[in-house]
Amino acid sequence: LPAVQSGEFDFGGKPEHLVYALQSLGASDAVASLVRLAKGKPNREKRSLDIWGIVSQVGDTAQLNEGWQVVAGKQGSSRAKTTLLDGLIQSKRERGIGSMPSLGTLSHLLADRNKMVKRSAIEAAGEFVVKGADLLLRSLEPSADLDAESRKRLYWALGRYGSWLNESVILARIASL
Repeated sequence: LPAVQSGEFDFGGKPEHLVYALQSLGASDAVASLVRLAKGKPNREKRSLDIWGIVSQVGDTAQLNEGWQVVAGKQGSSRAKTTLLDGLIQSKRERGIGSMPSLGTLSHLLADRNKMVKRSAIEAAGEFVVKGADLLLRSLEPSADLDAESRKRLYWALGRYGSWLNESVILARIASL
């Protein structure tokens, strides 16, 4: 544990092993050390988002809130942003822990050019149900650049807001894909 806390040991680059170990130990001090490691200057660009992806799966509410701020930033690969987004969604679903992303953060992520980031952002908008995000989601609906899976998630997310589509319309649209 001290080697993980200090950032010297990373389970051979397999973050799922580290996540399992941290969840098993319930080591909140190790998670705090990972947050400090992610914020450290040497890791700011190379591994920061990867570390935040781990924190998103085991962190507390305050750490997850920081994760939203990080994922909204412009740095990092699309893969790392998607991993972080998916971790934030997973924490909400599985552990019931999660802070609401801001409407501005969702807007930024939904405008991302990468399809995987956009797909995860659509799912996040549906999972967290942020006031005003339904308007952002509706603006994506006529977009031709969404693949079938992204459209399914979009209709699911819109259904969570319940303001303009009823269930039968959503099911008909998903079936037409």
